[in-house]
Amino acid sequence: MTLKKTVFFGLLFLSTISAPSLAIDSIHVECSTCTTETQFYNAAKNEAKNTTRFINIMNFKNYELRKFRASKTANKVCEDDREPDGRGGFIQICKWEYDYAIVSAPITNEELYLFTDLADSVNDANKYYTQRSIEIPSTIVTSGYELIGAGYKQTKVTTYFNQLPLKDSILEKLVVVAGSASKIVSTGIKFEMPALVFTFSDGVKAYAEIDFVDMDDQTHFKFTKLIDPNGNPIDLTKSNPFTEKYYNFSKTSLSSWRVFRSALNAYDLRIIGSSNNTVPTGTVAITDCSGRSPTGSDTICRNSN
Repeated sequence: MTLKKTVFFGLLFLSTISAPSLAIDSIHVECSTCTTETQFYNAAKNEAKNTTRFINIMNFKNYELRKFRASKTANKVCEDDREPDGRGGFIQICKWEYDYAIVSAPITNEELYLFTDLADSVNDANKYYTQRSIEIPSTIVTSGYELIGAGYKQTKVTTYFNQLPLKDSILEKLVVVAGSASKIVSTGIKFEMPALVFTFSDGVKAYAEIDFVDMDDQTHFKFTKLIDPNGNPIDLTKSNPFTEKYYNFSKTSLSSWRVFRSALNAYDLRIIGSSNNTVPTGTVAITDCSGRSPTGSDTICRNSN
């Protein structure tokens, strides 16, 4: 099988790995923040369904695996309100209540071995990608902020990547991850694919997951977030990527600030009192102007365009 097809089918394989021969369904879910027993338990509880199944919670970084036998049952509880229902009775208020049955289950040596193999491949890929951030020349995209809400800018970065000699070595790491995941007997396995890091000339870093490789051997990405030199996060998976209330621009150049401000305005957001001619100092707040009338008595947003 060619590298192209291996990666393409491998990435599809990661989304759901079926094992119809299992007597009880078994799923594997990553929880990168789980470190205590309570956190592992709650992660399993969140995955519980109205059927009994094994839930394996994985922390790759710490090489921790917890296995639970879990199920939940739903009960509809109703009580009469004091309001008449017009038929001689009272209106009922009903809600669903859930009972959970979650107990720890033993992990076999084979399950532990296969999990460790997957954790090794994921951690190795993450380390490889972090140490080899891909520098994007300013002739391709001037500022990393330009990727905000601009699919065509993201496409320019993708096109540049597909011309790089190191592309195959990057994809090979994902082949290893896909191979390790395929060995685990599971009805479903969910975890974050290792993310590539793109560095721009203004210091902004973009993180992207490989979505798929098409039949023309072209890699396609899902850009997930930006982190600028000040540590400001921008979540590219959200309808409003500016998820933080406060930002700092002490390490931002004037040209990059103008790109950021333009992207901010496109979402009807403002930094009150700012202008294109000066980078704000200190910590500044973002104001949502989408619900304000530009011609009304409240001129705070109208004067900050």
